[in-house]
Amino acid sequence: MNSRSRMSADGVVAESGLHWLLLPFLTAAAVSVLNPDAMGFKSPTHAAITDDALRRVQRVVDGETLSFTPVALNEVSLHNQQSDCLQFLAWHLYGYPIPSGLRTCLPQNANSFNLHELHFDSDHFSAGSAAIIERRSKIIEFITAPSPDGAEARRELGRALHAIQDFYAHSNYVELTDAGVLSPLPLEGFGTRVLPDPPPYDPRFPDNNTQYCSQTRQPADVLGTFLNDPTGLSSTHPLTSGYWYGASGCDQFPPPGRCLHGNLLASGALGGCVGTHKDDASLSGHERAREFAETSTRDFIEGILNERGVAGNAKAIRALMGITGRGTLAFVVDVTSSMEDEIAQVKAEITSLVSEIVASGEEPAEYLFLPFNDPDIGEPVVTRDAMTFQRVVENIRVSEGGDCPEPSQTALLRALSASQKDSTLLLFTDASSSDPEVADAAIKVAKDKRITVSPVLSGSCSSLDPVFLRNAAETGGQAFFLGEREVHDVFQLVRPQLARRLTNVKTISDVLESVALCSDACRTASDGECDDGGPGSDYSICDLGTDCLDCGPREGASGVRDIPIVVDSTIEQLVVAVSMETKESVTLRSPAGVLLSEGDPGVTVSNFANGCIVSIVAPQPGRWTLQAIGGGAFSMTARAASEIDALSFEFVVESGRAGHEALFPFPGQPLVGGPVLAAANVFGPFVNPSFHMISPTGDEIGVIELATGNPLAAPSDFVGTVSLPDQPFLVAVSGEDGNGFPFERVFPGQFRGQSVQVTTDADLPMPLSLGLLPLGAKSSPRFHVRNLGPSDTFRVTVTDNRGLVTRAEPSSVSIESGGVATVEVDVVVPADFLEREICPPGTDCSDCGPAAYSGGEPICSNDCRFDFDNDCDDGGPGSDYSNCDYGTDCGDCGPRDSASAPATCSDSCVLALNGQCDDQPLSFTDVQITLSAVSESQAEAGNSGSLLFLVTGCTACDRDPTNSGFVDCDDNGIDDGCELCLTGPSSDTDNDAVLDRCDNCVGLANPNQTDIDMDGIGDGCVESPVFQVVPSPPMASPQACGTGAIGMLSMSLLTMCMVGNKRTRATRTSERPTRS
Repeated sequence: MNSRSRMSADGVVAESGLHWLLLPFLTAAAVSVLNPDAMGFKSPTHAAITDDALRRVQRVVDGETLSFTPVALNEVSLHNQQSDCLQFLAWHLYGYPIPSGLRTCLPQNANSFNLHELHFDSDHFSAGSAAIIERRSKIIEFITAPSPDGAEARRELGRALHAIQDFYAHSNYVELTDAGVLSPLPLEGFGTRVLPDPPPYDPRFPDNNTQYCSQTRQPADVLGTFLNDPTGLSSTHPLTSGYWYGASGCDQFPPPGRCLHGNLLASGALGGCVGTHKDDASLSGHERAREFAETSTRDFIEGILNERGVAGNAKAIRALMGITGRGTLAFVVDVTSSMEDEIAQVKAEITSLVSEIVASGEEPAEYLFLPFNDPDIGEPVVTRDAMTFQRVVENIRVSEGGDCPEPSQTALLRALSASQKDSTLLLFTDASSSDPEVADAAIKVAKDKRITVSPVLSGSCSSLDPVFLRNAAETGGQAFFLGEREVHDVFQLVRPQLARRLTNVKTISDVLESVALCSDACRTASDGECDDGGPGSDYSICDLGTDCLDCGPREGASGVRDIPIVVDSTIEQLVVAVSMETKESVTLRSPAGVLLSEGDPGVTVSNFANGCIVSIVAPQPGRWTLQAIGGGAFSMTARAASEIDALSFEFVVESGRAGHEALFPFPGQPLVGGPVLAAANVFGPFVNPSFHMISPTGDEIGVIELATGNPLAAPSDFVGTVSLPDQPFLVAVSGEDGNGFPFERVFPGQFRGQSVQVTTDADLPMPLSLGLLPLGAKSSPRFHVRNLGPSDTFRVTVTDNRGLVTRAEPSSVSIESGGVATVEVDVVVPADFLEREICPPGTDCSDCGPAAYSGGEPICSNDCRFDFDNDCDDGGPGSDYSNCDYGTDCGDCGPRDSASAPATCSDSCVLALNGQCDDQPLSFTDVQITLSAVSESQAEAGNSGSLLFLVTGCTACDRDPTNSGFVDCDDNGIDDGCELCLTGPSSDTDNDAVLDRCDNCVGLANPNQTDIDMDGIGDGCVESPVFQVVPSPPMASPQACGTGAIGMLSMSLLTMCMVGNKRTRATRTSERPTRS
C-alpha cells in the first residue's frame, strides 16, 4: 500500500485472537521474496466464481429490480483476472525485455503479480486483509460520491474479489477446517477487519516447525529427500499460505516450518513441487476451496450493498452495477473561426443535453471536452460534475488559426487517451485532417477501449477526407454530414445511448453509385398511371423506379440500398441512423410492409440534409426494411436496447505462468491467413448462436467456428480459431432469442488481418541486459518490420510514455515482399530522471493519496480555468464554487493562507488511475516504446510492436567482464552490484550484499561468507538443504556437478547440484574475483 494511501479505520479491528486462529502462530525468518504471478485459482475459475456470484445479486429499489449489467460483469471479471498479470515478470527475474506474447496487462494492473497482498501468499494475511478493507472503502466512496464512479468501483471490486478467492486457494484454511481445528465454514469479515500474520520463527521450539501442507509432503519429497515428516494435525499447526519463488514457484526452499505455493509442472530449481495451492481441480481440497470462495465472494458484495449510505441508494447501486455511469461522454470540437455557427449550436445542444441527463439520473461516469484549432490543441477537461462541465462548454471561445487542414487526429488521440472504456465520442469539424498519420494510433486506442467515434462534418476545405470515414467505420461509430443549423439532429443519436447501453444490430459502410432504376415492383404497376413519385408522376404511391412500365426508367437516379434489419422479441428500442454525402430519400418499413412515419406511436424521426435518425420504442419483431437513395459515401447503423448484447470480440493468446495459462488480448494485430485464437462475449437469452465474418458493405465472407468450453476461458466465452482474410471485416452473431424469434448482432469495431509484422529483439535471441535502464544510461533497442504483402513503403512512428526516446531511424522503410527492415531507437535516461515528479503532488490522488501543501508562502496563482470571471472558484472560504484548486483563482478570491490549505487531491495527472503513483519522485518506473509501421499506399495496412523497460535507481552498470571491478558470481553476464541494485530484495533476501544464488547461508546476513569447515554452509548458518550452483555447460551432463552428486537440475543459466541433506558448492573453474 502506498505510504500516502488512505484507509478508513471505521469498524476495523486488528485482531490477534480470531475465532479462526485457535492456535499460536509459529514461524519463519523474515523473507522478502519476489512473487511473480502468484495465482490462486486458474483465471477461468476466478472468472466463473465472480460471474456466478454477481449474476445472483439483485436489489429492489423504488420498485425496480436492479442487477449487474453484462458490461459490468465483464469488467469485474476482467480486473479480477488481471490481478494475475505477467507483464513485468522478466524484468525482475533476468532483466529481459518482455516478449510480445506476455504484454497483456491493463496499464493499471501491470504490477499486480508481485503484490503479495493481492494473493494472500507468503503469509501476508495482515497486508492482504488491510488491502481488502481499503478497496471496500474505495468502492463505497466511489459509488456514493455526488457523481458516482462505477468504473473505478468495479476495478477495485475485481481486485478485492481476487484476493478473497486466493485466500482459500493459497492457504491451508481448508485443511484446518477438514481436520476440525476450525469451524467448517468460510471465513467471515473480509473487508471489515485486519487479520494477523504469524509471529517470527522461534528455533527454541523445533517441534512447532512441523507444518501441514495441503498436499501432505514438503517440496523436497519430489527430489527424494524429506524436509519434514508431517504428522497428524494438532493445535500447534498454524494457518499459513504457500511461499512462491522465482518464475516457476519452485526456485528456492521456503523458510523453516513453511510450505511452498507449489506448481503442477516439473520446472524450477527444485523441480516440480507440491504445496498449499489448490489451483487445479485435480488437487485435493480444490472443490472445498472453491465453495468457500464462492460464498465469501457473495458475502463481500452483499456487505457493500447493505452498507449505510449504499443500502436503498438507487444512484449508488445503479453505478456499481453498470446500469448508469458508464464511460465518458466526450466532445472534441474544432474552434477555428469558420466553425463559429456550429460552435454556437454545439454549446447550446451540450448544455441542453447535460440538463436532460441530470434530470433523468442517467449520467455517464464523466464528461470530457477538448477544443482544437490550427496549430494549437487544448488539454482535455474531464469532470464528473455536470454543472462544471456546462460552465466549461459555456466558456468556449472561437479562436484564430488556419481553417484548413487541422490536427483533428492528434486532438482525437488526446481525448481518447483521457477517456474511459465503453465511451462515446463526437468530433466536430469542417476541415480536413492535417495529421492523418496519427489516425492509426487513435483508432487503436479507441478499439482497445471500445470507444465509438462519430465525426460530425459540417464542411470541408477539400474533398471528403477518408480519415474520418476510417475513424467511424473501424470504431463502430458513424460519420455525419451536416448542413447549416443541423447540429441539433445529431444529438438525437446520443440521447438514447445514455439511458442504457445500445448493442449493434446492423452496421453498413458503402458507396451509393448512380444507377438507372427500372422495375415493376409497385403494387399499382401497369395501371396506366405513373405512381413512383418521380418527375411527371401522377401519384407517389411507390418507391422511385418501381413503376417502370408506366413511368419509364428513371435515368441517372441515385444509388439505392435495400437493407434488412432483423428485430427480435428482446428489443425494447431500436435506433436507426443513416448518413450519406447526397441524400434523396430514406424509408423504413415494418415487417408488415407499412411505411414508418413521424407521428406513429413510439416513433421519433430527425431528418437532416444528409441523413436521418429514427427511434422506435417496442418495435414489432420480424424483418424490417430500410431503403436509402442517394449518392457518395453512405453508412447506416441499427442499435438496440436489448437483453441480447454482443459485448466484445477480440483476438487472444494463451499466456500466463506455466500451468496457469489464461486467454489475454492479442498484442498488436494478427497476420493474414495464419490461424489466430478469438474469443467472443455474448450475453442474453438466446440459443443456436452462429458466428460470421461480414464485409463492411454487409456481404458474408465466411463462418467462424466458436464454442464455449475452452478450459482457459470463462464458461460463457465463445472461443475458436480464425483464418483472417485479406480485407476488412466485421463479426456478427445470429441465432434465436428465448421466444424463438431470429436475432442478429454485430460486434463493435472492424478487423483486418495484416500483411506487415513488427517484432523486437525481445522476441529474438538477445543480451540479457537490454531490458534494464539504469540512470544515465543509453540503450538502442531494435525493431524489425517484416512485409508479408507486395513490395511497399512504410511510414514509421515511434512513441514512448516517458519522453526518453531521442532518435528513431529510419522514419520510412521500403521493403520488398518477404523482406525485413530494421529500425533502431535510442533511449536515454537522464541521471536525475527518478528525482523528477511526472505530475505535481496531489494530482494523482487515486494512486498516491492526497498531498499536503509543502510551501509556507501565501498561495496565489491564476491557473484556474475560470479565473477573472468575478466568481471565486477555488473552494476556499467565501467561494462561490469549488471548480479549481485552492489558491488558483487569486484574481477573484485573493491570496490564500498556506497554513489552511487542504490536502490536494485530484486525478488531473495525465497518468492518473494507472495503478502507479506518478506525483512523487520514483524509485523505479516503466518505459514502454511502441513502433508503428503503416503502409503509404493503403492506410489500413499497418501494425505495431512494443518494448518494455525498467528504469531503476541504479547508476550505469559495469558491463565489461575483462576488468577487475567486474564481479559476476552467477555468471549471468550482469555485474553483481548492478544486479543487486536492479532487482533489490528479490535477489538478496537476507540483505547481505550477496546474491542468493551465490550466498552460502540464505536467510542469515553474512557478507564475508566465512566457511571455516569449507562444507559450503556459512558459519553460524542453521543446517538446511542447500544446492550447489554452477554455470550451465553447453550440454547438461552429470560431470557438471562432479562426483558425489545424487541429482542435477539444469536450467538455461545455472545448474543446481543435489548432494544430499548437506549440499556443497561445486568448485568453480576460476577464483571469484574481488571487487576493487
